[in-house]
Amino acid sequence: MNRLQPETGSATPAPERSRTALLLRAGTWVVLAVSLAGPAWWAWTQEPDAAGRAVGFLAAFPLFLILVDLWTLAIARFWRPSRSPLRVPVRTPLVLAILHTGLWLCMRYLLAPEVLDRSGVSAGGQGDLAIRWGIALLFGLLWMVGTVAVFFEIRLLRWVLISEDTAVVEEKPEEADEASDMAAGPEHTYEVQTILNRLGYETGPVDGELNDATREALRKFQADTGLEATGELTMLTVIELRNRWGER
Repeated sequence: MNRLQPETGSATPAPERSRTALLLRAGTWVVLAVSLAGPAWWAWTQEPDAAGRAVGFLAAFPLFLILVDLWTLAIARFWRPSRSPLRVPVRTPLVLAILHTGLWLCMRYLLAPEVLDRSGVSAGGQGDLAIRWGIALLFGLLWMVGTVAVFFEIRLLRWVLISEDTAVVEEKPEEADEASDMAAGPEHTYEVQTILNRLGYETGPVDGELNDATREALRKFQADTGLEATGELTMLTVIELRNRWGER
């Protein structure tokens, strides 16, 4: 992200980025890759046929997603951003780890022959498999729940790490030219919602979306701080929010 220079309206490369945030972002992708490769390897070594491997991959996937939860928990517990007010709540990876463990246990139960096979003979190794499609549908639904949960966990972690990587607190000049302001990227929305709420400007759910409530909170903050009250997310607004948060 570029650092704003209000006096000239030009953008110059930002100063040194956070090396720690960069390493944590890279580590997150590595952990996610392991979480995808792990169940694939397990299914390949445990199941003899393609159908069994596909089902085995889906069943083992929530268990390996616990690696992502543990990685996020370690970041939430031991890493303290120095330039951004955003944090990863410790309870989030804890709840998701419990969720993924429960999903894995439920999916293992649903795959048991006496549950999935309505013919009642597959456990003895004879006859054709007669799948209970209601059970199969429930199995797929549980898998989707685990996948969506880890998607939002990665998204939250990415917001926090990007915020630390791009945060630059600097004083707003007294005579800043309005034309020198510029739009801020969507990666700042989550941070802005968090700071606005903590400063008493209600934005509604902190979801990273620039909704009507967030725009109204931005207008109020901009009016209170002498900025142009447009309700838009701009770099001067982000800088002023960070400065106000730093003064608390």
